[in-house]
Amino acid sequence: MKIGIEAARPNRPQKTGTEWYGYHIIEELKKIADPGDQFILYTNNPLHSGLEKMPNESWKEQIIKWPLPRFWTQGGLSMEMLKNPPDILYIPAHAMPIIHPKRTIVTLHDVGFERFPELYSKPDLIYHRWSAKFVIKNAHKILTVSEFSKQELIELYNAPADKIFVTHLGFDNKHYRVIKNKEKINKILEKYNIKTPYIFYIGRLERKKNVHLLVEAFGQFKNKFKDDNHSLVLVGRPGFEYDRIHELIKKYNLEKWIVEPGWVEEEDIPCLYNGAEIFAFPSAYEGFGIPLLEAMATETPILASRGGSIPEVAGDAAQYFETHDLESLTDNLEKIIKDKNLQKDLIKKGSERVKNFSWESAARKTLNIIKS
Repeated sequence: MKIGIEAARPNRPQKTGTEWYGYHIIEELKKIADPGDQFILYTNNPLHSGLEKMPNESWKEQIIKWPLPRFWTQGGLSMEMLKNPPDILYIPAHAMPIIHPKRTIVTLHDVGFERFPELYSKPDLIYHRWSAKFVIKNAHKILTVSEFSKQELIELYNAPADKIFVTHLGFDNKHYRVIKNKEKINKILEKYNIKTPYIFYIGRLERKKNVHLLVEAFGQFKNKFKDDNHSLVLVGRPGFEYDRIHELIKKYNLEKWIVEPGWVEEEDIPCLYNGAEIFAFPSAYEGFGIPLLEAMATETPILASRGGSIPEVAGDAAQYFETHDLESLTDNLEKIIKDKNLQKDLIKKGSERVKNFSWESAARKTLNIIKS
């Protein structure tokens, strides 16, 4: 069987959730795939960061050139499917080429663009909506990353339930673990000018992620207790309504208590989890939420909203607040900081729960669906 995999997104040098998903699924498939099957990794640029290392002669890289900066999937990949299609095409992230094999499998991670359309430009919103409808109508099978996302596809697009398969995501367990070398952690904290104790957030700095609510709750906590210790570390790129975050920083005089390192090198992030007292995940909408697994794996207590799939992923290993409720967030932030026994309990529960998630498991489920 000849199986093609779209590898252009997983090959991007700076990856976010969907790109890391594709990267890890491909790397795990290399370990478990039947050597009798042929795998072709389609990409628009030469593979790197390990993707270029093929386990045997059954795997190969195929670079497809495309002259435009966008629409490589609909242009270059479609032309390749017309000329030399594989038996099965697997698309790890959303965009399915117009020309495709009959047996094409696509992962739709979430449809947040329907819940938060204001976060997207009009052309991007039109393309996302068209792409999702096209996948639901034309894909042989659809993968998604949580029961929550499956229900979203059924509710918003009337997608057939028997066509959708849930494969929970994993995390990089080689890097996201408890680091006992305190000097290593301190070196990274010094690199980004971070002082302990601190509350840690990672993700895009935008309204959908509820970062403004976290900043305001942090400001109220600081004012109420005249706290002269805790800082808030916000790792990520600016997004929609980023200015609102800075308005709140000024309102509560938090300039010296909030650290914004911007984009952080991947190898430094485990130390930021390990050094944190609390990991805050206030997002209003998540298809899955890999940072939850990373926090559990590094034994960092989690404060989270009930947005989207978060309760499905974190289970009883998080202290929850009501998603858009500032008072609820402020109260629970105070509780998790003050209650050390609660922190220990969340760490214990998280250490057990995270054992249920791995990229190997996600890849095996994916391979079984492909082979079926």
